[in-house]
Amino acid sequence: MFKKKNAYSLLELVMVIALIGVLCVLAINGLYGYSEKSKVASAKAGIDVIATAEQKYLADHSTWINGVETETIAGQSAMNAYCNKIPSYLSICPKVPHPSGKYIIKRSLTSFDVQYEYTDQKGIQQKFAIK
Repeated sequence: MFKKKNAYSLLELVMVIALIGVLCVLAINGLYGYSEKSKVASAKAGIDVIATAEQKYLADHSTWINGVETETIAGQSAMNAYCNKIPSYLSICPKVPHPSGKYIIKRSLTSFDVQYEYTDQKGIQQKFAIK
C-alpha cells in the first residue's frame, strides 16, 4: 500500500534552508551596532582614566602634565607616548578604539576638559566629553 519514506523531498530541504537564512538575517540585524557601542564605551572609559590621571598629577605637582595647553592624542602610538610620560598615574593605558579616534585634553589654569572625537561608520563626526 504505502511505502515508507526514507528521504526528504526537495521542497522540505528548500524550506529548511530558507528558514535558516531568515534566522541568520535576523541575528545579524540584531547584533548590528554592538561593535560601535562597545568602542564608544571603551572611549568613555579612556576619558575617565585620562581625567583621573590628570587630576592625580595636578594634586601631586601643582601643575598639569604638559603645562597649560591643548594636547591631542590621535592613534594608539600617541596614546602609548602619553602613558609613558606618567606611568605611575595610570592603572592602564587607554585604547583608541576607532581608527579615526582622538582624545583632546584642554587644560586651563582652573580646569580641564577631556573629549573624544571620531568618525562613525556612516561618516558622521561624533564627539563626547566630560568636564
